[in-house]
This record gives sequence, structure tokens and C-alpha cells, in this order.
Amino acid sequence: MRSLPLYDEALLARARRPAGAGTLLRPSAQGRAENPLCGDAIDLEVRAVDGRIEELAHRTKGCALVTASASLLAETSSEATVAEALARAAALRAWLSGDGPLPAELTPLQAVQVFPSRRRCVLLPWEALASALSRPAATAR
Repeated sequence: MRSLPLYDEALLARARRPAGAGTLLRPSAQGRAENPLCGDAIDLEVRAVDGRIEELAHRTKGCALVTASASLLAETSSEATVAEALARAAALRAWLSGDGPLPAELTPLQAVQVFPSRRRCVLLPWEALASALSRPAATAR
């Protein structure tokens, strides 16, 4: 089996121009995740109404993997239900642990499977999302 390059063009394109980069005027929830070992950090803002994510924005400081993963999170979570977004985060975590398939919409992240030291980079934005959405005020407004 031929291994994929970690930084393919689909991933690098998202790192250069990440979807959802910025801030929201009135977020209903905020989450933060960081990796003190490498200095990566993400602040994520969500506006959710009636259990559905209306808007999502992030400020990411880190490598191309963190930024591309945050971009994919924004692409796949905008207009999703909170349950769908949290399920996608759980599926990514399971896949990285070798316990389940990679969600099709997250295919640009597939090469990270063979780089265990970089898995945390990919998970960071999803941890910030879970942090934001785990608060009771996150889904009501």
C-alpha cells in the first residue's frame, strides 16, 4: 500500500484559505483547545439556534494540519445539527484510534493516520467544537 503525502494539495489549499476563519458578532458558545507541546491553539465561536449550527468561526494558531482541520470543521458543521457535528467529531476521533471509518467529507485528513504524532493537530479544532457545544447555552438563543 502506497502511503499518501501528509501535506497534499487539498489539505494545503484549506490551510492557505481556511473556511470559517475569523470571529462572530454574537456567538452563543465559545470553545478553546490547545496543545502546549507544540504551541497550537484554536479559539472557536458558534452560533447555534434550536439545536442547529447557524454560523461557526475560528481563530487558529498552528500548523497547516490544525488550520486545514479547522477549515474542514467549518465546511462540514455550518448548518449541521449540534448532534451531527458532535457525531462527526467522535467519528474522527474513533478513526484516528483505528476504530471506525473516516467520514467521507474529511478525506483530506486521511494521510495523518500513518503519522501518530500529528493526530493531535487534526483533533484540536474538533475538541474546541466539543468544548463549545457541551455548554447548555450553546444550542439555545
